[in-house]
Amino acid sequence: MEKEPIKKPKLLDVSGYNYTGKAAIIDSLKEFSSTHVYHPKDIEFALIRMSGGLLDLHQNVYANWSPIRADIAIKRFRSLVKVLASPKTSFLNPLSLLSPTGQNYNVILGKEFETLSNEYINLISTSRYKTYWPFPDFYAGPFRSIFIKILNILNKNNNEYEPAYNSNFCSITSNYLDKVLTLQQKKAELIVTSNALEVFDPVTSLNLFENYKLIRVDRNPIDSYLSSIVHLTLSEKEHARRIGEFIERYDKYHQISNRHFHGHPRCLDISFEEYVLDYPAELEKIIKFADLNKEDHCDKFKFFSPSLSKINLLKEFKFPHLFENFPDTLSDYKNKVGK
Repeated sequence: MEKEPIKKPKLLDVSGYNYTGKAAIIDSLKEFSSTHVYHPKDIEFALIRMSGGLLDLHQNVYANWSPIRADIAIKRFRSLVKVLASPKTSFLNPLSLLSPTGQNYNVILGKEFETLSNEYINLISTSRYKTYWPFPDFYAGPFRSIFIKILNILNKNNNEYEPAYNSNFCSITSNYLDKVLTLQQKKAELIVTSNALEVFDPVTSLNLFENYKLIRVDRNPIDSYLSSIVHLTLSEKEHARRIGEFIERYDKYHQISNRHFHGHPRCLDISFEEYVLDYPAELEKIIKFADLNKEDHCDKFKFFSPSLSKINLLKEFKFPHLFENFPDTLSDYKNKVGK
């Protein structure tokens, strides 16, 4: 008798370009009884696109393998897992001040996160041994560099060499991610993450994780800028400098995104403004895209209110002339908001 194939969980990531309002979409998804949402206030899921994460591992251990890159990639991934699993820095725990800021994944995702991650590493890296292997030392800090030079003089500098490779890397990695994201909730029909996939070029992520979908949220750049400085009191001169930097970054982000990405059936682009102003139609798009059931929308407007969010559209600004060089023409947008 053949085994039934394991049913993979449905995964949905909501990402943006910085202050683009993705929390509005995520808050709406929290209102469905069939979802389990990892909210960005608690966790932005960094395991995939973070430097040293699963995308880098895919590139160096599988897609573009070499012994040097594979060894460095697996070491960096081990280090990343330790940082993500560890508690966040706290003055109540002085020792935490001496290490990188943890992300508390062992609590937020589940206490088995680090164990699952080590089991995953052992599946794709089956051999480790000591040998003369100088390449990891290129990344050593000043104190370790001194120690390494002493070992070199004594002819005792043998590093652990780990030429990780597995021809089943993609399926092993996909199964690992499924296990990690369902540690807290195994019954939810849809697991929602924030900023897990690469928003600028999501194709590699979507091809690697075939049960993942992505919603990319964009927003009028003026409102994005004003949200980014909402807690600051700045002079006109300081605003002018910051706006110039923001315009440059905004242009660069969208140029890169447009150059690398030309659509994908499992990617949906949502405008924050349209979501707020035409909420029923835009929510319907998301329900259809994410394969949700309307009947499961049990807590309508509990976490997201379109009427309250309208105050975040085209915010008042005391130096409006500073926006004259913004890359977008805003006349149509202003007219739409005024209706």
